[in-house]
Amino acid sequence: MDNDRDIRKFIKTIRRALPDAAAETDDIMRKRGFDSEADAGSLWVEAFADVTNMCIRRRDQDEVRKQLDFFCKQLDQGTDTVKNYIDVSYVENLMWDLAPKDKKWVWPLIPENLKKLYVTMWGKPIF
Repeated sequence: MDNDRDIRKFIKTIRRALPDAAAETDDIMRKRGFDSEADAGSLWVEAFADVTNMCIRRRDQDEVRKQLDFFCKQLDQGTDTVKNYIDVSYVENLMWDLAPKDKKWVWPLIPENLKKLYVTMWGKPIF
């Protein structure tokens, strides 16, 4: 599969698994001037990380777990393209601009494979 098809398929998988969060992501993208993920697949996945961050700030543990578990499984099962999108577009934006208390709250909820990517990029978060 080529990269564009891989990311389109990945985003469709996200939409099926996490429809409410995907709708929030679409709202963010529209506010940023994009009509759809086809315009900017990597930016859509980054915006999805923003939705996860909003859930963290709200302390919505069930939704945070659902989103993180989804990305954990996709990282284990996905194509190289999907794994790269998860690393660069999702995990690198996870916990972006969160207060230390929010990072401390969510850190135990983050699956180990996502933590490993995060630590490789940013180091262990300071609480």
